[in-house]
Parts: sequence; C-alpha cells; structure tokens
Amino acid sequence: MDTTAFLAVLKKVFSVQEMTKPTDFRFDPLPDVQGKTAPKVQRLLQLGVRCLPPEECYFEVGTFQGKTLISAALFNEDKHLAACDDFSEFTDDPAAALDVLRRNINLHCPPHQFIDFHMADFRHVLREERLPPIGFYFNDGAHDYASQFDGLTHVEDHLADEALVLVDDWRFTPDSRSHARQATLDAIARSKRKWELIYELPARFNGDAAMWWNGLGLLRTWVSSPSA
Repeated sequence: MDTTAFLAVLKKVFSVQEMTKPTDFRFDPLPDVQGKTAPKVQRLLQLGVRCLPPEECYFEVGTFQGKTLISAALFNEDKHLAACDDFSEFTDDPAAALDVLRRNINLHCPPHQFIDFHMADFRHVLREERLPPIGFYFNDGAHDYASQFDGLTHVEDHLADEALVLVDDWRFTPDSRSHARQATLDAIARSKRKWELIYELPARFNGDAAMWWNGLGLLRTWVSSPSA
C-alpha cells in the first residue's frame, strides 16, 4: 500500500477536531450488526481498504459478527478481504456465531464481493494458509499480551513491502485491561522491518462511540522505504 497516499486521504476526511476530540461523526452504516466499534473506526477501515492495490489484501483478526469487516468492505467491491476468528472469546457456540457472520455478510455485501473468512485461530491461519501480501492489517483479537505480541510477529512475513497496521483497544486502563499498546511496541522493537507509529487515536473510556471506541494505534511498516 502507498501509505503516504492513504494518510493524505485520511487528513482530507478527518479534521484535526474529528481525530482528537469527541464528535458526532456521521452515522453507523451498519446499525443492525453487533460489534464493539465506532463510526470513525468504520470510516477509517473503509478508507484504508480503498487505498489497497489489486495485488494486496486486507486481513482482520477478530471478526465476531462482522461489523468491522463489513465496514471495511463497504464500497470496496473490487478489493480482496480476508479475516479470521475462532469465536472462542464471546460465545460457546462457534457454529451459531459463524452463521450470524455469514448472514450479515450476505445481507450487506454484494454476492460477487470476495471475502475470504477462516474459522480458526490467527496463528494457524498465518502459519498454514496462503494469503496475498497484506497491505492493510487490522488486529482486533484477544487483548492479552501474548495474543497481541503474536498478532504482530506472526503476520510480519505476510505483510506487503509497505503496509498499514491498525491495532484496536490501544488503552490499558481499569475499564479495558488491554495489553495491545505495550505488546505492539515490544513486537515492533524486535522486528526486522521498519516501523512508524503514526497516530495514537484516543478514547475517553471503553466504548467511546464519539471517539475511537477504546483507542487505536495506527502504524505503517516497510522493508525498503515508505512512498514519498
């Protein structure tokens, strides 16, 4: 992905006020789909996928009922999206959860849109499956330290030469207890790639729909050099 071009688009869509302060940012395009995200996050995902070149894909860890995945897919019918979830965190009935996800995708996405879903732990998918180069990676899986650390180290060999990485639940607070931020920083410190933390997008509390829900870390990574 041309991450410089993406950042230029992002700055046109989001004002400084909308990036950093509580705002009534448009609306939720998927009000009937359950999920822990905010309209700003949904719009950012959509913009990122729009900037993907044809040979690269979007890959999401932690899909639940598909709110973020379908948000990323909206108006991006020509893009390749892939995702995985073993549904171990929020349900005791993975088969029923998969049925809900498929129903939501069928309801909101055109039949010709290609969404490659894997009902499996992300470690298995990234170890065993063949994926196109990942130009945009969204890590929204379990937020214990090991899962977050592995979420970065396991995807590294699948990333495109230049890629965008978005990490959810960035806040470590009593209402969150997410280790996403520290695990991500530790993982990229050991990486053979180059990394830049572009934005730490804030939230006042876990579930902040007027901001970035529970905070996000937006990074870019490259092997040679980022686009000028």
